Amino acid sequence: MNIFRAAAASIRRNFMCLSTIQIKNTLRVICLSILAITIFAGCGSLASVQAQIELPDAAALPEGKGAWVVDLFYHSNVINGFAAANPNNTRILVQSDGSVFRRMIIQYREFANDSGWCQDRFTDEEMRDVRAAIGKFKPSIWNDVYGPLPSSLAPFGTVTVVVLDTNGKAVDHTIKLFRFDNVPADLMYLVDKVWEAGGLAFSNCQKSRSVK
Repeated sequence: MNIFRAAAASIRRNFMCLSTIQIKNTLRVICLSILAITIFAGCGSLASVQAQIELPDAAALPEGKGAWVVDLFYHSNVINGFAAANPNNTRILVQSDGSVFRRMIIQYREFANDSGWCQDRFTDEEMRDVRAAIGKFKPSIWNDVYGPLPSSLAPFGTVTVVVLDTNGKAVDHTIKLFRFDNVPADLMYLVDKVWEAGGLAFSNCQKSRSVK
């Protein structure tokens, strides 16, 4: 607590010599730094941010041996080149039966928007790349966490893969990504293909709505 008090006193002294613009910029840096400190302090903050986008009611682990679901969550503090105190969060789910769900929530000035859950059903051809990526899934050699966060503005996220084992038990593997470089190629391939699937699902949803 004494550290925060000393920092606050120092900030007040420095503010007396700063212009209004400088003060605003300094406050923004402080806010983003606090965000970074919170993330570095533990992974609980990431879980709480992810919880802001609840799972859609229709999402479920399909039945059958080897069934799986990939849950990708992505968080960014930069929107259209602006640093945002209330960032954009995107969540994408891809199921082995071809069901794909995607939702993005942006809470920042004129960019504020909630896309709502988009649900699509992929063909075997559209599922090909994600299924190929799942075929390379290697939880035994991948780390649970890849970090640290390189900067307070850097994006971060999680990848959770839930698989139905031979005993019919759902086993989940969660990987936290505080950086997206120096990460196993197979893992990034999975992230990329799930992200692309989410984009395609959203595009298909938009087309369906325009037809209606």
